[in-house]
Amino acid sequence: MPFDLNQLPTWNKEGVEPPQSLKDNGWQPSQKPPADYFNWFFNKVYKALQSLFANAQHKEEKGQPNGYAALNAEGKVINADGSLAGGVQSVNGKTGAVTLTSSDVGASPTGHTHTFAEVTNKPTTLSGYGITDAISSSQKGAANGVASLDGSAKVPTTQLPSASTSAPGIVQLNDTVSSTSTTQAATANAVKQVNDAVVAHSADTASKFTNINLNIIDMAVELETLKGATLNGVTANIFIETFTNLNDINLMNGIYDNINKRLVL
Repeated sequence: MPFDLNQLPTWNKEGVEPPQSLKDNGWQPSQKPPADYFNWFFNKVYKALQSLFANAQHKEEKGQPNGYAALNAEGKVINADGSLAGGVQSVNGKTGAVTLTSSDVGASPTGHTHTFAEVTNKPTTLSGYGITDAISSSQKGAANGVASLDGSAKVPTTQLPSASTSAPGIVQLNDTVSSTSTTQAATANAVKQVNDAVVAHSADTASKFTNINLNIIDMAVELETLKGATLNGVTANIFIETFTNLNDINLMNGIYDNINKRLVL
């Protein structure tokens, strides 16, 4: 119910406002208050109550027609029974403080899922999903794409370039020394076999050249000796002998050339 204006103590005489010092210190003993100060005070009280009666509402007007509405802890208007005001009166045949389930509103139950194929209106590109740093699987193993990996985390040989005499790439090893392939590479073992054969052949060739040189020297020595003996008429007493070493010979005169295998007198 509204405030009863008949209960408002009217006091229209405005009076005189007392000084701040009197407001701060109050009346002192034996002091006689001026009437104007009292009139000022009573008039202020009257006007304050008058403003309260005009602008405030009585607590009994809460929730009443032409009164004011109550609010809950969230600042929402509620009815007298505590339910939210302005809401529906019933849902799916339920009334009062209704607790809804998914079936009440035609929604899927909690935990309901869909397969990816059942989802409609999906983006058709990676960027549509907000992915900007990935590569499409269709580029794996494709031209101008990226290489794939096999079960051993290695790039398949079919996706690697082959080596040739004019281009780098992968190459098969060959352990033979008789192959004429220009697309295969020799192993270290095959190279060693060739090198060993070359070294052995070089030593044999050097030995043959040494023997040829010795034979030529022997022939020259024999020719010169026979020429001198012929001139002196002593060919019947000339013996030509080539010595490999002097291990069993006691050299009395001359010097033996061990390199060229000859005796110098």
